[in-house]
Amino acid sequence: MIVVRGVQPASIGQTLRDLEVTVGGHAVVLARLGQPAPVSPLLVDAVVDALVEAGCDVTVGMTLGSDERDRGHRSVSALAHTAGLSGRTQRGRRYLVADLGEDTIAAPVPASSVLAQAQISRLWVEADTRVVLGRAVTDLTDTYAAELATLLGAAREVAGAQDADVATGLLRYLPPVLAVVDALAVSDGADGARILGPAAVAWSGEHTVGSGTVVVARDALHADCVVAALLGVDRASSRLIGLAIDTMGAPTGRVEGDLTPFQGIRRPHPLATAAARRVGADARLARVLRAATGGPDEGAHPVDSVLASLRPLITPAVTAATDPVGQTGLVALLGAVSAVSEGIHGWLGGLDKSRIDRVVVPLGFDADEHLDDEYDRLPAFFAPFDAIVESLPEAVPGVDAGMRWCLVDGATVFEVSRVIAAGFDDFVARVDVAGGISLMADYIGGRRVAVGHEGSGRQAERNLYLPQPNYLAAWGGRQIDVCKIELVERGPDEHRLLWRTVKSPKGVRSTTTER
Repeated sequence: MIVVRGVQPASIGQTLRDLEVTVGGHAVVLARLGQPAPVSPLLVDAVVDALVEAGCDVTVGMTLGSDERDRGHRSVSALAHTAGLSGRTQRGRRYLVADLGEDTIAAPVPASSVLAQAQISRLWVEADTRVVLGRAVTDLTDTYAAELATLLGAAREVAGAQDADVATGLLRYLPPVLAVVDALAVSDGADGARILGPAAVAWSGEHTVGSGTVVVARDALHADCVVAALLGVDRASSRLIGLAIDTMGAPTGRVEGDLTPFQGIRRPHPLATAAARRVGADARLARVLRAATGGPDEGAHPVDSVLASLRPLITPAVTAATDPVGQTGLVALLGAVSAVSEGIHGWLGGLDKSRIDRVVVPLGFDADEHLDDEYDRLPAFFAPFDAIVESLPEAVPGVDAGMRWCLVDGATVFEVSRVIAAGFDDFVARVDVAGGISLMADYIGGRRVAVGHEGSGRQAERNLYLPQPNYLAAWGGRQIDVCKIELVERGPDEHRLLWRTVKSPKGVRSTTTER
């Protein structure tokens, strides 16, 4: 990791060589090109020159996502042109500019990843050298952004997934070998990613006013952590960085250079960030907030008339949200919106569940951390509870809905049964007990992966459900999110799915069996 201050972009090539990163072949530079805070074209030139000198042919690009389209942008080439990229460096080295989302393939990742079955840029997957070139900016919902926010541009958007899960998946399975952060002129303020901040200044010849800093690293996560230190913020205040650290561990390694925080950087007030995150719980409202903040962007087409009418309301409120007084207007506005949104979602959980969005998540734990016998011991573990249920009086059809239950050591042991007018073989041929959890009421998403050799019956699963009982949703009840190890048993006259909960964000530990 090298932090260079008071730098001229043309000297970055030597910094890259000092880092001793092995590069070659086809290099793909995933760059932040979106307005109003793209990377410096002089820094792009310097990185391209260094790669070409190392024997690479270079493509620079990003994926045109919903954020750019919502703000009126129609093509990556137009964004690149507006950002000052010409396809040729000042030293005459040529490079291609591409929309990385135009040609995609299924992500070559394990089934446990949120990226499983997602579409990833073919250029990024097949590149011999991957480089991320981000810019240090403040961000309303994540405090700051740099490398991982730019890395999201390697994939098409995954509907129902959180950006933090996607960024962590890319970092784990398709990481860059080189990370460069443009902190030459930090775009600060309450949302420097969408409103060019007062500290952001343009380069002029060989001189600049501002931080004049570039961060160069082998590890994109480490680079973002250094940016947080330079901006004087908690690295985990970004949800992308926080989840990546929780999942992969904190980055380590020596840092060369001055880590003294920049002076005069303005950031979003914590209350404004909290309010924006509440609104962002609804993906549609999050898009509206991002699109209506700042603008109109240079080179953009006219936006939707609704967004155009919202900008004069939202942009001034966001601009002012950097201090205890200025944030009050934005917090009040977003608080009212989020209260209405949460109320609607709460009542939908009980009255119109079909309108609840499905979610896409990674498995959430390493299934291989549990030994095979932990899965195989599940029948023996449940045998005493099976005996308890069998000792209870038979359920009376039409009276107790096929349920029999009792309390054991403070836990509820129960059985619910129903007779179906179908032959056993015909039924199990169409309904696989291995997927039984996803057929349960109030299931809204999850992930299931096989563990061990085929036919072992071992599998791991993560499940999300609506709050239970459903009426709790109207009072702010949280969704249930649990990770399980499971064993599938199939016999001639009985199929069973047994599971044990091993992890939950809410700290729940439970054991359950299903027949």
